Amino acid sequence: TERLLEGRKTPEPLLIVDLGIPAQVDGRLRPSIGECADLEVLQNASSRSLVASWADLAHVRQRVTQAVAELEAFCRERNLTQLLRSTQERHQRYIQVEIPRLLGAAFPELEQGLRAKLESELKGLVRDYTNGVFGDIKALFRSEED
Repeated sequence: TERLLEGRKTPEPLLIVDLGIPAQVDGRLRPSIGECADLEVLQNASSRSLVASWADLAHVRQRVTQAVAELEAFCRERNLTQLLRSTQERHQRYIQVEIPRLLGAAFPELEQGLRAKLESELKGLVRDYTNGVFGDIKALFRSEED
């Protein structure tokens, strides 16, 4: 809306590319505030007269490409965050529930000291495995950022 754009620092009109479905930008912007192009305007070759003030659309393409890259990075980060969270939850379940349950069922007569040592070793294996998964995921995310 005009109200949101009036407080900006740069005085020249903005070129606003609205890729939202439905449109997210008020189409009644004063020309001194900004000029809006939505998907229909960008796709319609006969609309070039509506955007005659644009020397070409290269700057629009550049901004759209940048915005798409930012959205992809955001989505990858969210997916990786969910993967890290579910891996952590699985790790906790194995450490706190599955290993003690397995040892209790498989070796009910095992002496307490020996059972504690075996449980500790198994938990260490799970911890090492989980840390490796976390490291691989974080390295993958860092390499995609570069």
